[in-house]
Amino acid sequence: MNHDFPDDDDGDALRLLAESGSDLSQEMEIDFAVDIPDQQAGEAFAAALAGMDFEIDIDFDEEDECWTCYCTRTMVPTYEAIVEIQETLERIGRPFNAKPDGWGSFGNAPE
Repeated sequence: MNHDFPDDDDGDALRLLAESGSDLSQEMEIDFAVDIPDQQAGEAFAAALAGMDFEIDIDFDEEDECWTCYCTRTMVPTYEAIVEIQETLERIGRPFNAKPDGWGSFGNAPE
């Protein structure tokens, strides 16, 4: 299968998933990381995402001393969908000073 993605971080990540054996035409869990200033902002941001089909996990990284809200969705990982979700997270996050910081997935390759 030919995966002709744009030459950017999102396209590179999708190419890596495909090269690792994942089937990009099938659903997989995608974790979108969003930097948040503190737990309170993270909880408010999570509440604003209610009903948007995300599994939310707010985490404090003691080593880096930063807060992250992980927004996980099971989806078919198209380039357009990935970009659209990041834009949505950025827009909804503005009032909470929450900023998307990439995404990742373990893919769906057979083990």
